[in-house]
Amino acid sequence: IGFRPETGFRVFLAELRMVTGLSLERMFPVLPALMMALFVVLAMALGRSLGFGLFAGALALGAPTTLRFLGPEFAVPVSLGLTLAVTLCIALLAPGLTVNARSVIAPLLMTALVLVHPPTALVAAVAVAVLGGLSMRGEDGIHVSRSQLPMALTLLVPVIWFAAIPGDVRNELLGETSAGQAVGQGQITNYLLSAGYARVTLMTLSLFFLMARGFTGPKIAFISGIALILAFARAHELGAVGMANLYDRSWLYLDLLMIFGGAAGITTAIEMARERKLRFADRPWAPVAAVALVAVIAVTSGVVARASEDVYEIGEADRLADFRWIRESLSGTEGLTLMEPDIAISYTAVAGRPVFASTAYPRPSELERTELARELLGRAPDAARLNELGIAIVYSRGWTEAPGITEVRPSVFVVDPEFTTQESGQ
Repeated sequence: IGFRPETGFRVFLAELRMVTGLSLERMFPVLPALMMALFVVLAMALGRSLGFGLFAGALALGAPTTLRFLGPEFAVPVSLGLTLAVTLCIALLAPGLTVNARSVIAPLLMTALVLVHPPTALVAAVAVAVLGGLSMRGEDGIHVSRSQLPMALTLLVPVIWFAAIPGDVRNELLGETSAGQAVGQGQITNYLLSAGYARVTLMTLSLFFLMARGFTGPKIAFISGIALILAFARAHELGAVGMANLYDRSWLYLDLLMIFGGAAGITTAIEMARERKLRFADRPWAPVAAVALVAVIAVTSGVVARASEDVYEIGEADRLADFRWIRESLSGTEGLTLMEPDIAISYTAVAGRPVFASTAYPRPSELERTELARELLGRAPDAARLNELGIAIVYSRGWTEAPGITEVRPSVFVVDPEFTTQESGQ
């Protein structure tokens, strides 16, 4: 796996498969829901330590985990990354942990975050730096104490990792867009649709109640974070400023901030209502009703957009049957599988075998390999060339048998590993 981005997510899936004994094909229908449930519980835990747990959990129910698929329908690295980011905040902010415990747990969580989803780790590092800066402020100036040690150690992790990775991986990770290459209207509409207009409106209005209590340091940092994300997104849309990878996910980080800002604002609004002795504010059922209302708004406001979105591409039944047959019948065959890269996305999850090229994540470094796969499939079968590339199985409906290549099932071909260039010339 090496230094490839999102290595940690692959390790996470492999460990989950080892522990449960389930295939990826069986895990993926339920894994997204479990990851989303974990995210909601962690949002409640972090919110509880700050005084607004139930409202944070209610707003988290409607959080989009990937804008390109509108909502938590997929088990993807950014979903696990957001969960790890919230857990990291709990490790640094929640009461009950000693400085020594935070100094161990927080850097470990940042290490996992860097390996699972580097863009989220970058944003988390900025947040940790801000927290560290706020913790150093005192009434009579700047103070450095042992309590800042966990944050300092946590910040070292992404710095060391980024310096250690090869230059080509670093450039690939940055995903920079050339200057002046604007990206069009951007994803603000996608964000509003996936997060829900009513939910976003509720969170935005709640921020005004939060600000009504005065501008303390944490509040200023919080609102500044939201403003910076919006400014970065707009600058990237207009002039391709900054990292394209980070832009694609900036709306997710904005929503994460809005969840906790909105929860704090709703709590502040309820406190203000009680102070003014409004008729409904002191009723015993008022908190429960407020949480339920927020949860309903969070869940239903984006449901129309998500219901109309084609979030899954269902593979053809006979193709999936072929993949299962390969898993069961060719388990002893070592080597890669060559197939059309566009249909290779689900192959590894179903067949449990590596594929020569796939468009699941079209990194610049893999484009050449993808083109080569299509070239090999488009010309006459050549067993010697396939052996040179480490290809043992070919899945193609347009191929026929050739020297060194045997069709063992319709569309499934096995390459003779002993076939050489000399044999092909005879």
